[in-house]
Amino acid sequence: MKKIITVFIAALLFATQLSAQHCPFDGGHIVVIKLTDAHGNVITLPDSTLFLTEIPNPLADSCTYAEGQLNRPFDRPEKNLVKKYQGSWEYRAALYLEDCVFKEPGYFVVVLNQAQRRCMVERNNEFTYLDRHFEIRQQTKSGTKLLATVPMDKIYPLCTANGKWSRIKAIEIQSTEE
Repeated sequence: MKKIITVFIAALLFATQLSAQHCPFDGGHIVVIKLTDAHGNVITLPDSTLFLTEIPNPLADSCTYAEGQLNRPFDRPEKNLVKKYQGSWEYRAALYLEDCVFKEPGYFVVVLNQAQRRCMVERNNEFTYLDRHFEIRQQTKSGTKLLATVPMDKIYPLCTANGKWSRIKAIEIQSTEE
């Protein structure tokens, strides 16, 4: 009888592991900004491009799966988040975005995959994960301008095991468009 119970418990534990489901957004992270003008009015269509730019990283060329200094444009959540990948991602992203304030005009996002969020440096078939650090820059007529440094706690994991996306707060940016 002990054998039967032991086999049953082992089978139950094994079956539980098999049915485990991963979040479709595992490894994904997001940075959200809210863009306003000098008077605090929301800017829905910027005249210039805003970028999430990696702060110079001496190991950037050694990062596996995302080599080099990163420079990603901000865009509307519909484009940079929902339409980033097709299939399950697109359907679920649209669904989870519904209760978020950052779906409104004036909010812009960059989505990073796992390798873009953390530099994965391979050494002897092992990976070391190093946080990447970012700034928000604006391309102006006279060049690029630093608008803000992104705090680490403003790079949010997208996996819903971390909570609803409504927990994600924007970095407020005042545009300096010329």
